[in-house]
This record gives sequence, structure tokens and C-alpha cells, in this order.
Amino acid sequence: MQFLVLIVAVLFLQESFIKAESIGFQSSSERVAAPKSPIEVFQSQGLTTFLKAVNETGLGPLFEGINDNFTIFAPTNEAFQDLNNVSTIFANSGTLETLILYQVVPGALTTSDIVSQFEKEGVGTLNSVNNLEILVFVRPNGTILLGTDEASLVTTNLSAGNSVIQVISRVLVPPVTNFLLGPTVIPTAPSAPTSADAGVSTTSISSSLPQTTFA
Repeated sequence: MQFLVLIVAVLFLQESFIKAESIGFQSSSERVAAPKSPIEVFQSQGLTTFLKAVNETGLGPLFEGINDNFTIFAPTNEAFQDLNNVSTIFANSGTLETLILYQVVPGALTTSDIVSQFEKEGVGTLNSVNNLEILVFVRPNGTILLGTDEASLVTTNLSAGNSVIQVISRVLVPPVTNFLLGPTVIPTAPSAPTSADAGVSTTSISSSLPQTTFA
């Protein structure tokens, strides 16, 4: 009788152990992945030139957090190759910084957000974090184009913490006189535009956002 009880106890323990392993495995497989920072998304998408520009300007910390709400229009490597005077821009840290900040808009905007904002008029503007206007075109078929060179969206709605990354086919060039020809004075970064300015709910920009005036 004692032997029979012992066998039943062993079988019970084995079954309990198997269930525990099964539960543990399930919880591990269903665990939600930690949100990626914009820097990690740049790396995973192979946006090496944009990442190089971010690092060379010292703007890395702006893109390392996952709690700031931005829309980042990140150009492809090929887009930088097509940019006029790209070597001159990379040689001037102030110019390069202005260029990178011009690719960033306060507030996390998906393609649906952008279409709903501009589809009625077909055209409008977004304000970058350095308070420069970005032209936005929404065609009747829902196609989104950005800037005077009409950059198209290559890869859309990439989640990067609380931010959204839209990979674009051309570098957005700031509407600043002689930007590609020589140094000029760029306004310092102000507070984020209001929802009335951009038509969307905006969040606070990192207090570490650098100034963009250069000589």
C-alpha cells in the first residue's frame, strides 16, 4: 500500500513539473519584446548614412530615448547620395545639424494621420523641430509626398518607442536661403508647435534639443 502511494506521488510530481515547464515556456514565448529606440530602428533598417549624420552632429541622445514622441522622416542611403553638395554639408556640423533636425517633426504621425490631415486640401505643411516648414502633398489616391523634391515614403509606420519612423526616398532640404551653397543663420529651436499649427496633438520635445545657429 505504501509502495502504491509512493508511485502515485511520484506521478503527481512529474505531471506538476511538466505543467510548470509548459507554463514557463509559454510565458517566455509570449513575452512582449522591449520597444526599440529610433537608433535601433535606423540600424535594423540599414540607414547607415542617416545614423552617421546623427552621430557626427552629437544628436544621438535625441534619438536614443523611447518616450519622446516624434515623427522621423529618415532618408535612405541612396537619398543622401543624390543630395547636392553632400560632402560640403557633412563637413559643416552646423549645416548638417540643421538638415537632420529638419527631418524630425513633433508628435508621432502614422501615414493615416498624415492623410487625414491633408487629404481635403491636398497640400499643407508640418513644422520640423527646428521650426521650419515641410511641404506635404497628399494625392487623391492617398500617396504622400514630402518637400519641394516630392520625397516618397519607402517604408512606413516603423515603431520606435513612442515615435514613428517613415523612411523616405529623398533628403528633405530646409527652405533656407543658400542652404546648400554656404553658411547662413538658422533660427534656434523653439517649443513644439501647438496642435493648431500642425493639426495634430504634439508632445514636449526633449529639453536637450540643441540650438541650430551657426556662423
